[in-house]
Amino acid sequence: RILPWKRLFIHAPGLGAASVFVRRRGPVKDLVLPPFCPYSAVHPEEGVGSEATTRSLLLCTPGLPPTRLFSLEPGLDESILGPAPEQGHTVTRRFTYHLSTAPIEDAVAAWSSSQRRSFRRHVASYRYQRVDAQDLTRASDTVRQDLKQVAALTAGGYDRHGSRLPLSRAGLLQLSEELIRHERGTLHLLRSSKSGSIEAGVLTLGRAG
Repeated sequence: RILPWKRLFIHAPGLGAASVFVRRRGPVKDLVLPPFCPYSAVHPEEGVGSEATTRSLLLCTPGLPPTRLFSLEPGLDESILGPAPEQGHTVTRRFTYHLSTAPIEDAVAAWSSSQRRSFRRHVASYRYQRVDAQDLTRASDTVRQDLKQVAALTAGGYDRHGSRLPLSRAGLLQLSEELIRHERGTLHLLRSSKSGSIEAGVLTLGRAG
């Protein structure tokens, strides 16, 4: 609903359902992942392994564009796709991040000595805030302003690297708010202890609890 792309469901041999998006760039159509999704959600039919299911994404399925981008589920052996040149596809390694939710002292213990010293020297300068669905219900306008500032920080990071956000600033704000509202995302903020201004923020994906 937020993205300007057409949503489709793939039905191919060995495949129960896969929700995909078709992106149009002039006359060219591509099968793509939604922004910020780490891997393609593929649900195999009962009794069919994930390897056969993943291979079916490469088939010439009626109604789907020939060019397609999807990411394998973490832990899935990419060799199941076969030799790339013969199959007409390429395999690229992509990386995402897993954030530890350990108590802060346990997390700090795993850092280098210089990182620990830097953390303890500056920790009093910042205040951590966690924003979830309940906060959005209680103070929606405040949360929207926080999201707006984090979106600006995010866009600035993309600009510094010479790239653009994969969707508009307004789309990013709406997507973030929907994720929080439906308990699929949590906003983490780092504020200045003196001014209260947001110094850093990240929206983590995942079901609350």
